[in-house]
This record gives sequence, C-alpha cells and structure tokens, in this order.
Amino acid sequence: MSGESGPAVYVDFGHSPDAFEKTLAAVRRITPGRVRMLFGADGDRDTTKRFDMGRTAALGSDILIITDHHPRHENPDDIRAELLTGARAAVSATEILEISPPERAIVEAISRVGDGDAILWAGPGHQDYRDIRGARVPYSARELARRALAAAGWAPPAPSWVVPSTRGIPRRTPIRRAPPETSDTRDPATPLVD
Repeated sequence: MSGESGPAVYVDFGHSPDAFEKTLAAVRRITPGRVRMLFGADGDRDTTKRFDMGRTAALGSDILIITDHHPRHENPDDIRAELLTGARAAVSATEILEISPPERAIVEAISRVGDGDAILWAGPGHQDYRDIRGARVPYSARELARRALAAAGWAPPAPSWVVPSTRGIPRRTPIRRAPPETSDTRDPATPLVD
C-alpha cells in the first residue's frame, strides 16, 4: 500500500496465531528494516487463542501495538488485556504498546517507522466496518493507513495490487501490461497477475 519510498504497509485479514507466525515470517524475509505489527482480536469469539496471538505477535515483530478490532459486546479493555498478557509472556526485546482506538494506533505506528521498515496490520483486511455493540460502524483500515502515511509526509501511495500467495506470503505486485507486440486480446487496462 506504500508509495515509491517509505515503509511498506500490509493490511492483512489474519487473526490466528498460525496466520500471524506465517505472515510475520514472510514480511520479515522481505523487509530490510524493522517490522512493526498492529492488531486486535474479535470480541465474542474464541478467547482461548488470545494469549497465543499476543505471544506470537511479540516474538515476530520489533514493535507491537495492541489495539481494538471488532469488540462486539465485549469490553475492548478486557480483550486488549488478554492479548497483552500473551505478548508480555514472550521472551523478546519487542517494544509493546497498547493504543486504542485503531485510528490512533496506525498513526503511532507510522510515526515511528523509517524507510525500509514495514507495518503489518493484522485482522481488518478487506473489511469495511467494525462491529461495536452490534452496530456495523463504517471503517477502512486501508484508508486509515493511506491517510496516516500522507499525514506523516510519506509520498502518497501509488495504486498497487496486493496479491496473497497460496502460502499466505503478502507481496506487492505491480500492475503490468502486456507488451503491444503480443497477440494478447485482453483489455490493456486489466492487470496481469503472476
């Protein structure tokens, strides 16, 4: 989602310890700088994985920001407390922050980032709402990240396609067009994806 320079920002739908582990490993492999992770957990859902989500996130990132996701009818403070317990139990040098709401959390994550660093925002992915006490509140993590990047002075993000691989490895794939000399009959505005 980032522009020509600055941090890479990945907004992912992962919301389990296994997804965190795989995605963090993939982001770490392609990031020359530090990896920051931002996430929250769903309320009124499987509470048994929260400790492991926090622990896995702390072990895989350099800076971890725990925030809110879909609290539903649960108290968001309680959800964050469970995630923090797991994160603090990890033996790591990760800096751990608790920042609510997510609008503030992404601004903080981007304010601490440098060129060559990456931010992984796990959980919201493609969703366009947050579930708060039964109400679907309009919300776009992608748009919040774009605005925070622009406000921090990073080049406005150029449009790009985010194509998940079959192994959960996020990668930015540029839009490519078929060379004019080919016999490709597709619309030239249609992006080619490898």
